[in-house]
Amino acid sequence: LHRMNVSEFNRKPLSKITDITGMKELLDAARLAPSSTNCQAWYFTGNETMIHAYVGKPGILRRLFATTTLQIDVGIALYHLKIAAEHFGKKATISYSPTAQTAPSKGYTYIATLNIS
Repeated sequence: LHRMNVSEFNRKPLSKITDITGMKELLDAARLAPSSTNCQAWYFTGNETMIHAYVGKPGILRRLFATTTLQIDVGIALYHLKIAAEHFGKKATISYSPTAQTAPSKGYTYIATLNIS
């Protein structure tokens, strides 16, 4: 029903979901966010003032039923980042600007950006 310790989560390491160095407290909030298909299809790039969120291309089985769900999962993870930033006393807003963002690799699609100040 619930977990007592972070070690009880079966999640990817930060190195698999982001290329951002530092900011472990914020990024761990996204890493531990729930994922409907338990695949953590998100990826984050950026820096301490701007984090871009992407969704990975689903495999064949997940494509049949989870394309929209994966986008929702990324939104949930992004909101976890926002809440974590606010918890640490920062102002955080989510914006959308797909024309300004280049995907970290061919298999990713831009979702939104978290602006931190």
